[in-house]
Amino acid sequence: MIGPLVVVVGAVFIAVGVATYAGWWRGWASPGRGWYAPGFGILYAGAAMALAGVLVLVGDAAPRAATIAGIVVMTALFATAILSLFWFPAFLTPRWFRDQRGASKSIRRWGPRP
Repeated sequence: MIGPLVVVVGAVFIAVGVATYAGWWRGWASPGRGWYAPGFGILYAGAAMALAGVLVLVGDAAPRAATIAGIVVMTALFATAILSLFWFPAFLTPRWFRDQRGASKSIRRWGPRP
């Protein structure tokens, strides 16, 4: 059955996404890469995958309205994950990422600070 596997993979993605937001994994966010943030998108993709797995596991036992609401939320989460590949709004990023982006912009514009 694929439902439990999708939930487990989603949980792993969520764990990696939490590590990214917490700043424990910053290697992917090297300066000069712009405002796209695939590391943060992993969290949203994981949440969408976990929700998809739960929807598959629950199947017809859930009310139709709950299933439709789950699909809408899952689609929004996947859209956010895809958005992170191209651009990511600053309000969805943690302070360390915004500070790093601000520092890299000033270095590119004015040269390194003494």
